Amino acid sequence: MEFLHLRPNDIIVHQGDVGETCFIVISGQVGIHVRSPDEQDAFARAGGRRDFLPDPLTCQQEQDAAHQAATRKPSFQVGARRQSNFVPPPPPRPVVTPESLARCGNKVTTLRSGATFGEICLIEPDSKRTATAIVDASCSMANLIVLSASSYAKMTRSQRTEGTISDHIAFLAQMHLFKTWSKMQLMRLASSLRFMVFAPQQYILRKNVDVEYFYMLLGGEAKEVSCVSFHEDITTGIAVKTAEHKVTAELTHLSKFDVAGEGLVLGKKVHLCPVDVKAESTVVALGLSKKLFGMYFLGGNASHRHVQHSAKILRQLYDARQHWREARVQQALTYPEYMVQITAKMMRLSGNICMQCGRRTHVAGDVLCLSETSQRHHPAVDHFGDKASNHIASLTDDENDDEAAAESSSEDGDTSRHDTRSLERHAVLKSYWKDAAKHGLTPRRPSTHSMPRVSSRRKPGPEMIAAVRASWPYQPFPSILTSTPH
Repeated sequence: MEFLHLRPNDIIVHQGDVGETCFIVISGQVGIHVRSPDEQDAFARAGGRRDFLPDPLTCQQEQDAAHQAATRKPSFQVGARRQSNFVPPPPPRPVVTPESLARCGNKVTTLRSGATFGEICLIEPDSKRTATAIVDASCSMANLIVLSASSYAKMTRSQRTEGTISDHIAFLAQMHLFKTWSKMQLMRLASSLRFMVFAPQQYILRKNVDVEYFYMLLGGEAKEVSCVSFHEDITTGIAVKTAEHKVTAELTHLSKFDVAGEGLVLGKKVHLCPVDVKAESTVVALGLSKKLFGMYFLGGNASHRHVQHSAKILRQLYDARQHWREARVQQALTYPEYMVQITAKMMRLSGNICMQCGRRTHVAGDVLCLSETSQRHHPAVDHFGDKASNHIASLTDDENDDEAAAESSSEDGDTSRHDTRSLERHAVLKSYWKDAAKHGLTPRRPSTHSMPRVSSRRKPGPEMIAAVRASWPYQPFPSILTSTPH
């Protein structure tokens, strides 16, 4: 990291240059100027960049190299004349004229102490600057901290075994929770996350213990469990005794893209976890501490639009999970001898939010979610292995005859595609209805049924149009039709 001291109207970075550094404003003000795409093309064709000096950081590095070369101790030679170590100061940089500043584009914003700019070049090598940064003329001097891409790579080298920041940003970008966050906002969040690994049968969260982290699962499977106790009357001879029994009820199934500890969004000083979260396999997760969670999602940032969207989703998820937990506990108390094992298919009845697509008909990692994302060519499908894709392919092969019939009866190409998706969704929903019937359960959300779309999208034929016209009960007024304008 280096320090940079600049005068008013000094240009820090130029729009269109390849970025290699990130800047943090310590004091002073920095104006951000942006040229339109047409203006940038005309500026590049005219070679306007040659009219400006190199960036101040480049000039400072060249001056430091020249100073080190001049102050280097010369080799001892017999009879050599003693040389002076005096190095003349570098000439001052010329002041940028207002005419030159006008060529940098319109001023869109002003950055003050604590602001950062140029972060994209740290995670995207060879990325070009999207704006020109100029020291504001209203301040006497601007002091900045400079972080180069090479220094950033050295700082994050220890995290290579745990996954790079770029991988974490790509993972967060696929979550429905952060779909409104920009890449710069995701980069700041990813730099605050902690990489965690939990062994099988290890507890991630404990019941009635203060939640210290908000977890986002990168891989593995976990379950929410709760110990339920109930009393049973036992008759032994003459007396009737009451015995207490305890069973462990499985409440919620968690997999990749799911979150745990969502109750932190309530903003309580002490939030006790209502259930135990236990790893079923090796779970890899990203953890955000309670303090950092409050900094990103609560407090002053709560007024930001992207934060409001994420907080709303977390509150909805918290309410949906609470209702599902109560229903599962009540089922365990009513039928303690029939402990239904929780699976991803069973979670389709819970009304929980899928953290990958945002729907309530399934949870993250479900084949129903993968069938939707695969038809949209979503890049997240590759992370779930070949098993889900083979299952989707088998569903498609089973419905080939139905798809052919739908395509032959449809007059519009868009209608046939909607029919295919409707038939595939109907097949998947039919399978989990059968699974629910085996356990004696009834789906709680009838809205998960596939609705026919063919009739609403099919164009009416000429015969239907003629029949509608013939059935029209009103006749046109002859006087109006035969009258001529005066």
